[in-house]
Amino acid sequence: MSRRVVYTIAGLVCFGMAFASNAKELAEIENELSAHWERIRTYSARIEMKGQAAQGASTVEMNGKGSIEGMKKDTTMLYRMEMDQTISMGESEMPNKMLVVYDGTEVFTQTSMLGQTMVFTSKPEEQSQVMPGGGKEAFKRMHEQFEMKVMPDDTLNDEPVYVLELRPKQDAASQPKAPGKSQFDKALLSLSQKTGFPLKMLMFDDGEKPIMTLTYKEYKLDPELNPARFAYTPPPGAIVMDAESLKQMGGTP
Repeated sequence: MSRRVVYTIAGLVCFGMAFASNAKELAEIENELSAHWERIRTYSARIEMKGQAAQGASTVEMNGKGSIEGMKKDTTMLYRMEMDQTISMGESEMPNKMLVVYDGTEVFTQTSMLGQTMVFTSKPEEQSQVMPGGGKEAFKRMHEQFEMKVMPDDTLNDEPVYVLELRPKQDAASQPKAPGKSQFDKALLSLSQKTGFPLKMLMFDDGEKPIMTLTYKEYKLDPELNPARFAYTPPPGAIVMDAESLKQMGGTP
């Protein structure tokens, strides 16, 4: 099975850390949520993922649980995401351990399944359209990649949220998909009105069918974190690929 599905999950999980709202204008919401994130130095949360993706004539189901952490270095939010996944196709199941680290310079996506560890390296601009952490830079990237629409406000876990609809722009949607690039036609992103932290992201295919749900639970703002968590070195024996290598292979590892 192609590892493209696995890398896509990493990008989508990390992508969930950006935002928006309803009764207010988008620009007003951007300023409000960016101000929240200016005050945040670190964060942590549990994440859960459920989804499915077409793999030829078959359907791949994906379920995972893990954690995500972030630490601001100067004005850049570093992050680390770890997830244990089960990838199912028909009667077969494959466990996968995923690790994604952004050290401020490169994004490292490590997967371990079928006895093989692979690492995909990329620059932030080659990875997800929106980097975890939010703020003005995140909104800038969002505007470059998506048509953004404010949806009615909602409530999740008794917490008022803003909801933003994201649709990939035509020029972005027509490009070959690399790991971390959007694989959906529409996404609904729900963010805490009080903190700006993402609580849920729901993705749909071009037929408006839900294909992926990400939920962020038990989030903490400004916890004590070890800076060493945001450094990365590929393990011995790992196969390492960069963006150019992936491009030469047609976008599919």
